Amino acid sequence: MNSGERIEIPFASKRLREEHFARYNFCFDYIEGKKVLDIACGSGYGSDLLAQNGASYVIGADVAEKVINQNKELYDRENLRFEFADAENLPFEDNFFDVVVSFETIEHLHEPENFLQGAKRVLKDNGLLIISTPNKKITSPFTKKPQNKFHIKEYKADDLHHIISKYFEMIYMGGQRQIPRYYANILVRYFFRVLFRFLRIFDVNGTRIYSTKYPANVVKNNNSTEPRIFVVVAANKYGTLS
Repeated sequence: MNSGERIEIPFASKRLREEHFARYNFCFDYIEGKKVLDIACGSGYGSDLLAQNGASYVIGADVAEKVINQNKELYDRENLRFEFADAENLPFEDNFFDVVVSFETIEHLHEPENFLQGAKRVLKDNGLLIISTPNKKITSPFTKKPQNKFHIKEYKADDLHHIISKYFEMIYMGGQRQIPRYYANILVRYFFRVLFRFLRIFDVNGTRIYSTKYPANVVKNNNSTEPRIFVVVAANKYGTLS
C-alpha cells in the first residue's frame, strides 16, 4: 500500500525496497560524521538508515505533516529528528548541512530551481547534494508529459546536468537498474550478462549504483544502455547565493 508515490516499506514489493535501499546505501561513503538533510523523506526509513550508518545528525523533512508526525513516533534516535518542510521553500538556516539528500523529488516539483537554490543555501561551502530522479528516455520516452501522473517534469541526462550545474559542480552522474528475478542464480545471471552485452539489449547491474565514475556530461554508461534512474552527486563549490 503506497500513498501516491510514497513508499511504505512494510507493504512495498521486494524489488521496490531493494531499489530504494540501494540509493541510501550509496550515500554511506559521503555522510560519515556529517550533518545531513533528507528532503522528501517520506516514511522516514531512509533518514533512519543515514542516522544508523555514519551521519552525526540527520533531519528528515517532508511536506506531509501527518507523515512527519508518524515518523516522530516510530523512530527514536538521538541523532535523528523529523520536521515539516516544503522542498521548494526550505526553512533551515544558511550553511548548516554538510550533505543534502533528496531521492525521487525533483520530478515532482513545479519550481525545481527553488529547490536547488534552497539546497545550495543550507549547505556549507563544499557541501554535497545527492539526488536521484527517473530518466525520461526510459520512463516517458514518447511523450512530452511524464507517464507517471505524480510527476511534473522528468529529465534526460543533458537536461538534468544543465539544471544542476547552474548551482553546483557536478562530481558524479551514475544510474540504477534492477535485476529481473530470474537472475537469482549466479550462473544464469552470468550467462545472461554475456548474452545481453553481446546483443546490447540489456544491462545487468542489479540494484547497485554504477561503480564507474564517468564524467558528468557523458550521457551513456560503458554498456551503451540508459539507466532507469539517474543518481547525481554535486558539490557546493561556489559558496552561498548572493
